[in-house]
Amino acid sequence: MKPFLGFFAQWDVIARQEPPKFLSKFFKEKGDSEYFVSKKLHHKISSALANPLKQIGGNAGNAAVTLSELGIPCVLSCPARPKLLMVELSRHKIFLMLNGRESSPLKCARQDEEPEHMVFEDGSYRKIFNYDKVEQNFLLDYDFWDSLKNANYLFLSGFHTVPKKHRQKVNEIADCLEKRALKVHLELGCGKGLMEYAIKKLMARNCIDSIGMNETELAMLGIKEESPKETAEGMLSFLEKSGIERIHLHARDYRMTAFRKDLERNLQAAEFSVQVCAAKALGGIKENMEKAKRVPPSKIQPLKSGNFFVIPTKIAENPEIIVGLGDAAAVADSFFALKK
Repeated sequence: MKPFLGFFAQWDVIARQEPPKFLSKFFKEKGDSEYFVSKKLHHKISSALANPLKQIGGNAGNAAVTLSELGIPCVLSCPARPKLLMVELSRHKIFLMLNGRESSPLKCARQDEEPEHMVFEDGSYRKIFNYDKVEQNFLLDYDFWDSLKNANYLFLSGFHTVPKKHRQKVNEIADCLEKRALKVHLELGCGKGLMEYAIKKLMARNCIDSIGMNETELAMLGIKEESPKETAEGMLSFLEKSGIERIHLHARDYRMTAFRKDLERNLQAAEFSVQVCAAKALGGIKENMEKAKRVPPSKIQPLKSGNFFVIPTKIAENPEIIVGLGDAAAVADSFFALKK
């Protein structure tokens, strides 16, 4: 059975230039962040870009491309199905659901608006400017959700980009997943959206098996980012209280996983995610997996103790790609750790 990935796919428009001065207030603090902006500001940003790079984006879209480049066909949630985006998705081993059947994205194309998110990269972090009616209205791909009975793995992401007023949609998703037979990984995200409500609701309804995040997102679980050992203790404590199977942290310098069982499976999944991210940073997963093995590890010392471990990552100097590395890490790790 193919893995399922939700919620959203859109265009990421990568700005290959310094941000315009009218955006300077958004760059005062370093670190990843995403902002909802008005249609007017979105158009102003777009008009200021010179020769941007346009590629598939969205947490689920990035994750689907990752699996495709690893040779794994998957089913993607696409509430918006504009033609140009469908053409690009069709270049990959990515399928959409249409009337209960897996279909080529091209067969699913509609005259929808092409959703675009403007992305500025600054060293190791990104600033994203988002005007997207699908996310603003939390439109669901009901063809996708009605077909979940055919899946054994679901990658769930994007709550952080959705306004808080859409809590009822979270409740609908919980209704869909509560009596599930499939494994569900929830990937966190920083934002002022529905993330915190979704965590509480889905955990209370026993809808998820695995949680993934970067170090910035640890605070959403009440875990402070201290030393790796103290962070691991916080993750283990959360794991014990929550009843889920595993928690995975993908940071720039290290991977950390707290788990209930299957050390070797979780360790192999984390090591594989490191290789996948290094390959992507070098310019593309498919063509760089072998080359990624030769990238030197970070200076983090490996650590294993009971039900958690820490391993170093591989950091490519002068990476060609930054956008989507977290999503690649999350899906590579969780899919291979959870798959039956």
